[in-house]
Amino acid sequence: MSVTGHDGSRFFVTFMDACTKESEIYLIKYKSEVPAMFRCYKALKEQPHEGIRICQFHSDGGGEYLGHEFQLELAEDGTAFTYSTSASQQQNGASERLNQTLCNKAHSMMNGCGLPKKYWPEAVLHANYLRNLSPVDSLQTTPFKAATGRIPALSHIQVFGCKVWYRQGSQARLKTLVDNKAIPGTLVGFKGAHVVQILNEKGRII
Repeated sequence: MSVTGHDGSRFFVTFMDACTKESEIYLIKYKSEVPAMFRCYKALKEQPHEGIRICQFHSDGGGEYLGHEFQLELAEDGTAFTYSTSASQQQNGASERLNQTLCNKAHSMMNGCGLPKKYWPEAVLHANYLRNLSPVDSLQTTPFKAATGRIPALSHIQVFGCKVWYRQGSQARLKTLVDNKAIPGTLVGFKGAHVVQILNEKGRII
């Protein structure tokens, strides 16, 4: 990205399950962090006790994927590695479309809410969150349902960048009847149906 994120992020890497189309995003400062992010994704998605494991990993021909250490790690895990030839994005079409979709959605949300550009990481994460809850033509269902077997809850969804009021701590901490019971903030995403991310007036995400 041309603007460094509020958390120091300069890039994001996406991983998508070819079967369920469910995608995960990891924010990174350097491309050399990609192998470590794949390990996080692998730990999140694999369920060895149920026989669920990543058998094949496909990417573009970026140097971050072709390092000897990462290639050796894939080989030791029994994960087949394939990659598209250089300057042939069509061979990696699903990922290219995914990244374009996420960038377009994030761009629209940032323009609509008027937040500073440095908060683009939250917009990208929120775009991916909504994508996993939305129907995909090739599945005739949502990636979330394809991956979990459960119908996604949508009642908690709100507009990115909308004004919210929140309260920290117990109401017992109020000292007088005129103390503010809520503080204004800006909604900048979710980490699940019951975990909301809010940008407070000090520019911190809580």
